Amino acid sequence: MIRKSRQLFLVLSFLLFSAIVLSDWYQKTDVDLLTNQKKVYLYTPAVSTDYSASKTPTLVIFFDYDKNIEIYINWNVTIGTNTHLVRYRFQNSEIITDEWLPSVSGQSTFCPDSLGTGETKMDFLKKLLASTEFVIRVENEYGNKYTAKFDVSGLSKQIAQYVHEVTQLWTYNTKSPIISSPAIDIDGNVFFGNNDGFIFALNSNGELLWKFKTNGRIISSPAVVSSKNTVFVGSYDGYLYCLSRLDGKLLWKFKTDGPIVSDPAVTDDGNTVIFGSNDSYVYAVNISGKLLWKFKTSSEVRSGPVISPDKTIYIGSFDGYLYALSLNGQLKWKFQSSSRISSTPAVDANGNIYFASYDGNVYALTPNKKVIWNIKVMGNIISSPIIGPDSTVYIGALDGNFYAIDSFGMTKWTFTANGGIYGTPLIDDKGNIYVPSKDGNIYAIDENGSLLWKFSTNSEIYSSLNLLNNKLIFGSSDNNLYCLYIPSSQLNPKSPWPKFRQNPRNLGRKIG
Repeated sequence: MIRKSRQLFLVLSFLLFSAIVLSDWYQKTDVDLLTNQKKVYLYTPAVSTDYSASKTPTLVIFFDYDKNIEIYINWNVTIGTNTHLVRYRFQNSEIITDEWLPSVSGQSTFCPDSLGTGETKMDFLKKLLASTEFVIRVENEYGNKYTAKFDVSGLSKQIAQYVHEVTQLWTYNTKSPIISSPAIDIDGNVFFGNNDGFIFALNSNGELLWKFKTNGRIISSPAVVSSKNTVFVGSYDGYLYCLSRLDGKLLWKFKTDGPIVSDPAVTDDGNTVIFGSNDSYVYAVNISGKLLWKFKTSSEVRSGPVISPDKTIYIGSFDGYLYALSLNGQLKWKFQSSSRISSTPAVDANGNIYFASYDGNVYALTPNKKVIWNIKVMGNIISSPIIGPDSTVYIGALDGNFYAIDSFGMTKWTFTANGGIYGTPLIDDKGNIYVPSKDGNIYAIDENGSLLWKFSTNSEIYSSLNLLNNKLIFGSSDNNLYCLYIPSSQLNPKSPWPKFRQNPRNLGRKIG
């Protein structure tokens, strides 16, 4: 069931400057006029040579957002257009002999994808990063030799802002697509469901702890209460299940009259669970599974409830209303949006509420229902918003556009994926945003909307993302749960709502 992998993905990012000096390295950025593809060049001049040329030879590293990398020497003299015989070394390493590729002009020598040593171009780059000196000699078909020595001691520092290592730690195959968004408990264990109706618990290494079968597919995302050793999750069979976090045994189940797609929220004492059902009701049950109250809307409730700092419950309905309820189920107010709501709200530190309706309207409301701003984007929306530390709201649409919206309701920037955005993004402690897409990719973008890297599962991603202890976890329609290692990365502690359901345990409220 488990496929472990230590495959290394070199993924690339961009800063839009040109001709910037980086210590002994220089940077130049080009943009393809037809494709708008960004291309970055890092280059450094040789510190010494054994030949004369009008210009000093340079070592060049080129990359673009599609993870294409080229490494070459521009000799600034014509070497020839036949295969270049090269000999090179790193610092005091042994001398390596190989055949590299000439440019069309014959003035540059390119590192091939596969070297004669059996190593790859990426292996060669890693050796450059680990070195302080690189010496290379090229010999043409006439026996002429040209040698250049490069100081590469600053490369590792300079390239770190562009090249990121993402390690796929493991995958777990459930034999059915995963739409449910994973929860992570305090021990790093992962809880999620699949379309076959199973609820799974894995340890932090991706090994099965237990699984439990319901009678309907699981789209709802689990909420984990570690202090009570409980896991709550809804099923398409109409039940809310309460399972033991430790062994997956059924503690109780609560029946509604419709499928449960809504994600449960849990109060801070762990004693009340709130969720919606497609039977049009919002329910609250106690820790024993007894009904405390239910509140009727006029249509299906697929949105997940959230609990604000003042203990108000916010939840949307397919009837187009966002409802504000007290903890005892009394209506405080309701706000009419322009379309049905399946998006789950987000709440900031001041209690302001952010949510979207299906027709592409994004709203910001005060706790008293006053509209702070409202913006309509081009695509339909079922994804949920997150909030950055500077109050920027991030949300994706089904047309593939991902939006950053400022505190005045104005678009700061957009990023376009190659497929619709169904799941909810998250923001890490460096301000980087991770976005899932139906095109099968996870996109990592910086706070300015520039692509850092992308990771492909080769199948649609509807699951939202989770992040804990440098591990980015999500499900895919290829039946796998993925765990990626993102170095030095945690949820943004300054963000009031950094991910779907606010925290790794998916409790639908801020935790202390």
